[in-house]
Formats: sequence, structure tokens, C-alpha cells
Amino acid sequence: MRRAKVLIWSGGLVAVVGFAVLAMYMASVGWDKADKVASVVNLFVALAGVLVAVWGAVAAGGGGGLRVGGSYTDVRKVKGSVVIRRRSRPGALPAPGPGTAVGGNYDRVSGVDGPLHIEDEP
Repeated sequence: MRRAKVLIWSGGLVAVVGFAVLAMYMASVGWDKADKVASVVNLFVALAGVLVAVWGAVAAGGGGGLRVGGSYTDVRKVKGSVVIRRRSRPGALPAPGPGTAVGGNYDRVSGVDGPLHIEDEP
């Protein structure tokens, strides 16, 4: 948490100093030339925004996740034995939406280095 506060305050300080330097530059070159420079800077900021938006859309992978109506268990990279105990209960299909829907119990297991037991309890 402390690191996050330091990063936020540091970013704020850099932004304030940047704005001050930009204002001094624009006042020194004259407002007409400053207006032209600001237009060019705005163009590059807008292009960077479009690139970030496209990258975010691609990284999201089309949206939609896994919707589970029963129980969900996710086990990864475990050394040793694993026992998953779950109570049997009817799993209704989740509400309609994007992604994959599972109407019962869902277990995702990968990288278990040892015996794996799944026990359904009444």
C-alpha cells in the first residue's frame, strides 16, 4: 500500500511540474505558436489513446468469462496430494450473458504433482 501511495504522489508531482514547464514554454513562445504546438501534441496524445484502447480490447480477449451455476474449484501448481471435497447441490444455469456457462460443478486443475481426489459429499 505504501508503494502505491509513493507512486501516486510521484506521478502527481511529475504532472504538476510538466504542466508548469509547458505553461512557461507556451508563454515564452507566444500564444499563436503555442496553439499550433498544442494541436500537434494533442494529435499524438489522441493517437496514443487509440493505441491503448486497441491494445486493451485485444488483451481482454473478446470479453465474457466463465459463469458457474454450482461450485467452482481452481487448483494450479501444487506439489503433493490434493483432495477436493464438495457438497452435491443442484446447479442452475447462470443468467444469460457472454462467455461460457456451466450449470453444475466446475473443477479446473493443472500442474498437480501428486494424487488428486475429488469427493462429492451428500
